[in-house]
Amino acid sequence: MAKATQSTTETTSKETPNLRKGKKQKVFVERKDAALALATSIAEAQEEKSKDKAARHHQHELAQKTSGASGRKHGSVSSKDRLKQAKAAILAEKSQAKKEKAKQKQAKLRTKPGEGVSSSIEKGIAKLQERSRKSVSFV
Repeated sequence: MAKATQSTTETTSKETPNLRKGKKQKVFVERKDAALALATSIAEAQEEKSKDKAARHHQHELAQKTSGASGRKHGSVSSKDRLKQAKAAILAEKSQAKKEKAKQKQAKLRTKPGEGVSSSIEKGIAKLQERSRKSVSFV
């Protein structure tokens, strides 16, 4: 039994160094020029695909540019331009309304030609009296 255990330990210890010495290197390609030929054929196929794709994309762009220019009417406006025009129209309306409001306010503040200085003074006094009447104090 001692010999049996000794032989198994010897075989395992011998196998590890022997595997490195006796093991052959893996050979995936026997001829290197065949591998190079395979790589070049794959590269050519990929290059053809990419060129075809680029050509299709370029043709599509040209078709869009030519059809876009001829398909539109001369006086048509893009959506961005229409949006700008709409915003400008809204701003013009707001400014016009603001001007009208200012004119109305000025018209109210102006004294009428029939009224003199005394009437404007009387109005001021009446406003002061109204303010004094409205004030309330708690003691």
